[in-house]
Amino acid sequence: MERNFPLDDALTSYHMSFASDRFAVLLFYIEDYSGLFKDSSEQDLEQKLKFVHLIIKNIVEELAGQRHSNGFVEEVDGMMACLISFHGDAGDTKALTNDILEEAKKYIQDRFHIRFTVAVSGTHQGIVGIAAAYQEAVEAIEYKLVRGSSQIIYYEDIAVPPQEQKFFYPIGLERLTNQLY
Repeated sequence: MERNFPLDDALTSYHMSFASDRFAVLLFYIEDYSGLFKDSSEQDLEQKLKFVHLIIKNIVEELAGQRHSNGFVEEVDGMMACLISFHGDAGDTKALTNDILEEAKKYIQDRFHIRFTVAVSGTHQGIVGIAAAYQEAVEAIEYKLVRGSSQIIYYEDIAVPPQEQKFFYPIGLERLTNQLY
């Protein structure tokens, strides 16, 4: 964002207030919602997807509000993104987030027959931490192909600590590369 961007004014105009300065981002990748509309074929796909987004938004925001946090859900790049702001007394944010997601997942899948995978960032401090949290959630959602469908993927479970990151370039690949060039 620009340095002189009036963030407080923008948040006020969108009726957003945060419980604290601790944030996490959840990204929902919707995999299947055909079971919700099995008895109806009148609506077009765009209207059906908007309805699915509304269901997820309402349930996740409600559950987040009940559990020492507040959440704001919107569609971003074809997925549903939820920004969670944890109350100061929230305690273990991963456990809290897991409770929200397990209940949301059970309710949404059982009642509405919507299957999804969700990626969860780590907890970050301050407004500037929101961008880092979003990036972590994006990286985690890329693991849905490895982990399978209808999973909860935590960034901290897939992240490689910096001290363990290694550059892997086997000698056979180096020889092949040298032969090609």
